[in-house]
Amino acid sequence: MRNFIFTAVLLWLSQPAALGAQTTPAPQIFFQPQALCDEVLRYRMISGKTVVGEMKVNLAHGESGEVIHVVESLSGLFERSTALALRNDSTLQPLSSTTVFSNSNRFHTVRLNYGADVVAGQIHQPVEYGGLQEIQQELAGGSHDFFAVPYLLRAHALAPNQAFIFPIFDFRQKKVDRARAWVAKKETVAAPAGEFACYRVEGFSGELRWIFLLEEKFPHRLVKQIFPALEIELELVEITSGLENETVKAAR
Repeated sequence: MRNFIFTAVLLWLSQPAALGAQTTPAPQIFFQPQALCDEVLRYRMISGKTVVGEMKVNLAHGESGEVIHVVESLSGLFERSTALALRNDSTLQPLSSTTVFSNSNRFHTVRLNYGADVVAGQIHQPVEYGGLQEIQQELAGGSHDFFAVPYLLRAHALAPNQAFIFPIFDFRQKKVDRARAWVAKKETVAAPAGEFACYRVEGFSGELRWIFLLEEKFPHRLVKQIFPALEIELELVEITSGLENETVKAAR
């Protein structure tokens, strides 16, 4: 199972992405960066009814207060680490992104640096997956990093039946694609961390389908993540304050 899932992820990374029809650029979206407060979130990874791994998310503000740092670490069924730097304002524009996928001492590394209208970087991967690739690509205005989507949704004002689109950079095809999302409904979600009233947000990052359950209450934490194609779910286990370094006990 471990090798199957890792292979599926690598096939997704290496396969050509479908080229959608050209559309009118999406309007500027303004985010609420205060939702991304300093904290550590721990999730368990489930396939079927079996716990197969975990994910830890660290959110922290830089000393200057101008940057929000996001670090995701996944272990177990497959391994991935992603470090994002986002501008701490209503744009939440990406500044840099580094992602490493690993399995059996084989590594795939994507390093990106974002400017106002350009992204530059490299993809380091085994020869059979394309070897070293350089990235230097002009960006559409307001483009975001592929792995920032969950945090953009957390910082987005949500309402029932709402739908929205924003551009994301697809490092596989070195082009701007789209994240498409809609608020399907409200529902109560039970997770190891407790019971939460959530918005069920369904959508796609390019071709990758996902379902996110985001808490209605501020700061709108991501309680559950579902990836149907991979048959994987992530459930919130623990919330730790990054400022007080103690477990936050939600009063509900």
